Amino acid sequence: MSSHIERSGLGMLISPALLAQRLAQRGRVAVEAARESVRLRASQIMLMRPTIVLTGAVIIGVFSTMVPWWRVCAWIVPLAVVWVFVPGTCRHWLDRIEHGDEREIVLAQRSLLLFVALNAMIVGSGIWWIGVGATDYTAIFLVTILQCVYAVAALVNMSTHPPTFTVGATINLVSAAIFWFGLGPSGLPIGVVLLGLLATLVRFSRQIKDEFDASLRMRYENLELVKRLEQEKQNAESALRQAEQANLMKTRFLAAASHDLRQPLHALVLFSGLLDTASTEQRQIFVQHIRHSADSLNRLFSGLLDLSRLDAGAVQANWVATRVKPLVENIVSEYQPKAAAKQLSLKLEADDVVAVTDPFLIERVLRNLVDNAIKYTAAGGVTVRVKRQEHEIIVSISDTGIGIREQDQPFVFDEFYQLHNPSRDSEKGAGLGLSIVRRLCDLLDHRLMLDSKPGKGTTISVSMPLGRIAQPVIPEALPTVESTEGLRGMTVVVIEDDSRGRIAMHSLLESWGCRSLVYESASAAVEALQGTDIRPDALITDFRLADGFNGFDAIISLRQLYEDLPSSIITGESEANWTPTSALPEVPVFQKPVPADVLSNWLISTQ
Repeated sequence: MSSHIERSGLGMLISPALLAQRLAQRGRVAVEAARESVRLRASQIMLMRPTIVLTGAVIIGVFSTMVPWWRVCAWIVPLAVVWVFVPGTCRHWLDRIEHGDEREIVLAQRSLLLFVALNAMIVGSGIWWIGVGATDYTAIFLVTILQCVYAVAALVNMSTHPPTFTVGATINLVSAAIFWFGLGPSGLPIGVVLLGLLATLVRFSRQIKDEFDASLRMRYENLELVKRLEQEKQNAESALRQAEQANLMKTRFLAAASHDLRQPLHALVLFSGLLDTASTEQRQIFVQHIRHSADSLNRLFSGLLDLSRLDAGAVQANWVATRVKPLVENIVSEYQPKAAAKQLSLKLEADDVVAVTDPFLIERVLRNLVDNAIKYTAAGGVTVRVKRQEHEIIVSISDTGIGIREQDQPFVFDEFYQLHNPSRDSEKGAGLGLSIVRRLCDLLDHRLMLDSKPGKGTTISVSMPLGRIAQPVIPEALPTVESTEGLRGMTVVVIEDDSRGRIAMHSLLESWGCRSLVYESASAAVEALQGTDIRPDALITDFRLADGFNGFDAIISLRQLYEDLPSSIITGESEANWTPTSALPEVPVFQKPVPADVLSNWLISTQ
């Protein structure tokens, strides 16, 4: 219906707001086609003014010899006046539609339609000014031809908007046809020809409009295609840059890791070689150095494994409402001796608030931040603050250290990046703690903030969402054991397919006073224990075993002999490579390397 109204030119009777709404509903291509149509018609009208003025002068000169000059002037002068002022209006609308909305386009279309209608009325009146009372049919024919030429010329100019062309051509040619019909039978054929010409021109106008819309649609589709190709090119270039950057970072990462791994390993090799020829007193010193080197390796491997697990997506967050103050109090209490050893104060200012977080992962984050602050503070102290700010909980760790320069701040959370350890002294850490902090905060979707001024200290803050319950439940950690005396007399079964691992576990358990029964496979353990009076107190098994079974299979096999046998698994696999069976949800899994105190704590907890 709306399309019919527009084609017929009756849109003049509809409000611009409604027409603009209908234009917008037809889509972006229709809007841009209307804008381009106004632009073309207005530009062509401005270019035609000299031609119209020149043609008017010629018409006055020719027709003044056939009819009274005042009649010719009454026809041409109003036409000339219109064409003097119209170009200014066209320039006005060209400026407004360039970035205007649909309403501006509709108003411009209406303005041009009014101009064409007025212009056609003046042109169409020419046959009446020249023909009424004339006895010379030559002048009448000439005027009719001029009106037909004008209509055909308007087809080129106005066809991109059929309503405008239809209104102008109808006024022009119907006026001439009526005049010829008024001459009687002699004028009837010419009147019919004029109406036929009008119908033909209107049909051509619509065809040209369809072709115009199709070409414009293709142009915009090509532009969209070019834009998509350009975007894909930019995405590809960005991906290439990211890949190159990742490759460069990987190279630097491996270089730093290789250096930090070789240092303690080199010390281990040297001190191990000295044991054979060393005196008893020297051996004790060398063993201490070997232990320190092994601890450095353990810390480095643990950091690398943590980074690997985080990057592989093997660590999953479990968000619960968590009371932050008790969690932070435990960390501060744990690090008080380390701070006191450096003559630093370690203070806590904490509101009793609840945050939505993973209590185990956020504890790892805050522990690393406190440890790092103490490590790089030479004088003064460290303050841990827990504050509520609107809908978030802010935990900040502030130190009075030397601070971080602004140009170094973007890199402090990168792997192996250490500002104050140019010699890569392993006693000062490996530079992995803050990179683990960043990855854990990304996993938890917690905001990590750094504020540091050289000479004044550093504050690192973590923002967590505010919790909504007052009494969350935090799973309890294994109790810390000061002595292994409680382990004496325990019988512990160990299943380990690595010979060195079996020797190490046997020696460790025997040093605690345990009776250790060490086997290479689950089947060997079952075969050896079946039918005996031995009653094990606990089972420690590797996850990947030589006989094709895994640690969970071994636990199930041993529990067929000893119901509810306390069991644990130690493994070098990442969490992405093993899946606990639902039948053994209570079995703890420890990642290698497992500290001795973790195993002793677990064994105590099974009693």
